[in-house]
Amino acid sequence: MSVACPLPALGAALALALALALALVWPGLAGAADFGLAARVNGGEISRERLERYFEEDLQEKGRLVAGIRSPEAFKSMKRKALDELVDRELLWQEAERRKRVVPQKEVDAAMARFRAQVPDPARRRLQLERGGFTEQGYAEYVKHELSIRRLVELDLAPKAKVTPAEVHAFYEANLDRYTQPAEVRARHVLVKVAPEASPEQRAEARRRIDAVLAEARTGADLGALARRSSDDETASAGGELGWFPRGRMVPAFEAAAFALQPGQLSPVVETPFGFHVIQVEERRPEVREPESKVADAIRGRLGEEKLQKAVQALVAELRATARIELLIPLEAKT
Repeated sequence: MSVACPLPALGAALALALALALALVWPGLAGAADFGLAARVNGGEISRERLERYFEEDLQEKGRLVAGIRSPEAFKSMKRKALDELVDRELLWQEAERRKRVVPQKEVDAAMARFRAQVPDPARRRLQLERGGFTEQGYAEYVKHELSIRRLVELDLAPKAKVTPAEVHAFYEANLDRYTQPAEVRARHVLVKVAPEASPEQRAEARRRIDAVLAEARTGADLGALARRSSDDETASAGGELGWFPRGRMVPAFEAAAFALQPGQLSPVVETPFGFHVIQVEERRPEVREPESKVADAIRGRLGEEKLQKAVQALVAELRATARIELLIPLEAKT
């Protein structure tokens, strides 16, 4: 079981933007002995042990194992990406300190109290912390850093990530297909197959068979029963039932005929690359579009997440430009 941070829930936009700050390990906070450094960031140390734990945890969350990475180049690139994320995390913490966004100790104590309440058994709690690479004191320090980074984002970045009504409207208009349920029909059919290489005589026989089906259907015979008796399609046992389908699902000739019919109507004989069909539409559903007012909040949340994520990325890029970053292990640059 991983160590989960017992922090107050945040909005979806803030949670997404803080992906950089949600790792389960923090450089230099665990009680176990380090075996060297992976990096220094403005003097702040990231140990190799912290990198290894973070890397393994990240792979586990993605459903992968270290042993499953066959390519040495891919392994180095993925580990370098993990190290870069830890560097970014350290930079955000340092910036929170610089801007005096460090949370008061009472907030840390409250978060730790919630954690102890979630895992009341001391032995189980200690084991859970050790698996994450923490002592309880080290985990409390991690929580302090975590809350401080969140505070930095909430106070300094989130206000700049507001989404205007014009932006919501522009996204809605540009993505109408996302909010539109296309018109559909529910139909059944009888198919008499004709192979592409069929002789004129075979084609004539197939046409004779489908004409007989259409004639019976027009006198009132149930097309479902006719499909069970005469259709060459795999839907024959279901009475030729095709279910609901929108435009673009069937071959053009079949689609054009089906969408031209009203419920209960029979088509004339329709030829497609599969053979000859008689189609009957059972029901129709018109196109339905969700109004902008109904989806505006979801759009606003999505755009806010994107803006906030970009704001965090921009801040990290700015901090990296002036930071003194020493990478102390040989890893490929992330791609």
